[in-house]
Amino acid sequence: MKIINKITKIGLILLGIGIILGLIASVTLKQSFFEVISYNSPHQKTTSSKKQEGIIPNENIAEIELNFEVSEINIKHTDDNKIAYEYHSTQENELRVEIEERTLSLENNVGSTDLFGFDAKSSTFILYLPKSKKYDLEIKTKVASTIISDVSLSSLDINSDVGEVSLTNIKILDELKVISNVGAIEITNLREPKEVELENNVGEIKIKNMYTKKVEIESNVGTISFINDDLDYKITYLSINSKTGNKTIKVGQ
Repeated sequence: MKIINKITKIGLILLGIGIILGLIASVTLKQSFFEVISYNSPHQKTTSSKKQEGIIPNENIAEIELNFEVSEINIKHTDDNKIAYEYHSTQENELRVEIEERTLSLENNVGSTDLFGFDAKSSTFILYLPKSKKYDLEIKTKVASTIISDVSLSSLDINSDVGEVSLTNIKILDELKVISNVGAIEITNLREPKEVELENNVGEIKIKNMYTKKVEIESNVGTISFINDDLDYKITYLSINSKTGNKTIKVGQ
């Protein structure tokens, strides 16, 4: 009887070990199966960035036009006396550069993008502008962030469908106009434009130290913050039309 009990115990132990090993094997097989699916997923793409760059003499250029579908746009100053650009993308020869009379045009056309392949066709564009000359700059984007810092311009016109617009340490002689459908508009340290017009359908408008005599701001959905440290600077004309969202306004009038 004792021998039978021992055999029974050994059998139960072996059965338990078998169950445990079976569970481990099952988990391992499942993990391997899902790893195979992951590594062979048709939506996973291995991409390498391709670079286009160029230098353009600026003697005859007075106006610059940018037309981008999907991109991150950065505009900076350069101590050089020539316009320079860099374009990084997964696609080859995607950037078109044209000069017609006194207008420089740069445009990318990535074609249609599906939901899962969106990131694979994104790009980064950097434009370097010399300090020695001021340009009329016009930017049109579909899905893009636009970041401009430390430059002086004659005028600036931005039309953005989806994406943030950020302007920092900018000097504009004539007019600033920003129209955004969806995305935040942020302006920090802007001086000397004759007038400023901002329109945002959905998104925050945040302004810190914008000194100009005429300001028109229109927002459909989103908060508006407009604060100047120098309250002695008087804005001659200020119009703010906000349908939905809080407003914080501290400027000299």
